[in-house]
Amino acid sequence: MKERIKSLDALRGIAALIIAFVGHQLYFPNIHLIRTFKAYSFYFVELFVCISGFAIASNYKEKIKSTSFKEYIFKRIRRLYPLYWLTEFLALSLQLVSYKKMGHFLFDAQIDLFHVLSNFLGISCGWIIASNPSNGPAWTIHVLMLCYIFYYFIARLSIRSNEKYLQALIITAFFCVTGLFWRWNYSFIYHDNTLRCLFSFCIGCFLNELYSHLNKSSQRNDLQLVWGGVCIIFIIILAISLALAYVLGIDAFFGETRIVVIAFICPILVLSSIYVKAIRSLLESQLFLFLGKISFSVYLWHWVILLLMVIIDGNFLATPFGAALYSLISLFIATFSNLFLEKRLDTAFMFAKEKLLGD
Repeated sequence: MKERIKSLDALRGIAALIIAFVGHQLYFPNIHLIRTFKAYSFYFVELFVCISGFAIASNYKEKIKSTSFKEYIFKRIRRLYPLYWLTEFLALSLQLVSYKKMGHFLFDAQIDLFHVLSNFLGISCGWIIASNPSNGPAWTIHVLMLCYIFYYFIARLSIRSNEKYLQALIITAFFCVTGLFWRWNYSFIYHDNTLRCLFSFCIGCFLNELYSHLNKSSQRNDLQLVWGGVCIIFIIILAISLALAYVLGIDAFFGETRIVVIAFICPILVLSSIYVKAIRSLLESQLFLFLGKISFSVYLWHWVILLLMVIIDGNFLATPFGAALYSLISLFIATFSNLFLEKRLDTAFMFAKEKLLGD
C-alpha cells in the first residue's frame, strides 16, 4: 500500500462539509453569488467520489492479484455499512415520526417495504431503481459500492497488462460521458447518478496512474515541479472560467456542466492538492486533517440532524441561528461518532460476522 496522501483526505473532508452545510442548508442569504454556489454545491459529490477512486486504485491496484473478491468486498462493507445502517435506521425512524406528526414524509422520501429493504441492503440507487431514499446520502453509498465492485473486476481482469487496465477505464469513462451527454436516465443500472459517480471514479483512477508514473520517474522532483506549475496555470484558467460562467450563467457557459466538473475541475483540485506546495501545506494543517478524518461521519450524520431539526421546527432551521446550530450539532455528533462510536460499531459488526459466518 502506498503512502497515504493526507491532503486528499482533507480535500474530501471539505467536499463532505460543503455538501452537508451548503447543499443541504435550508437558510441562505438572498445574495446571488451565494445562492449560485449553493445550487451547484452538489457537484462536490463528484469530487468526493473522484478522491475515492484515487484512493482505491492506490491501495489495491498492485495487490489485487493476491486479494480475493470476498476479502476485498468485505473490507468495503466493513468500512461503509455499519455507520450507514445506523444512520439509515435513525433516518427511517424520523421519517415515520414526520409522517405521524405532519402527514407526509420529508423531502419526498419513498418509504415502503421494498424501498426500505433495498436501502438497507445498499442496492437501491444505481442498482435497481432511481429511488428517493429516507436517508439523503444513501444513494452515494449505494453507487460507491457499485464503483468498488466495478474496480475489482477491471483490475483483476487486467493484472498482466496495464494497457488493458487503462483501456477498460477509458471505455467506461466514454460510456459514462455518452450517457451524460444524451441524458440517459433509466431506473436500472445506468441512470444519471450512476454515470456521474462512475465517471468520477474512473477519473480518480486515471489521476492515480499519473501520480504513480511521476513517483516512479528518475526525474520525479523536476516533473512534480512542472506539474505544480501546470496546476497553478489551470487554477487561474479555472478562476477566470468560473467568473465568466457566473456572469453568463454556469450551464450556458459550460454547456455540459457535469462533464466539465468531472473531467476538468475535479482533476485540477486533486492534482493541486498534491503538487501545489502552498495548497498541500494548507490542507495538511491540523484543522483540515481533522475535517478529513470526520468527513464520512459528517456526510452520514448531517442528514439525521437535518430531519430531526425540521421535525422540531423547520422554520427555525431556516433562520441564521438555526442554520448555525444545525452545522455545529452535526459537527459535534460526527466528531463524537468518529472518536467513540464507530470503533464500537466495527467491533459489533465483526462479532456478528463471526457468529453468523463462523470465520
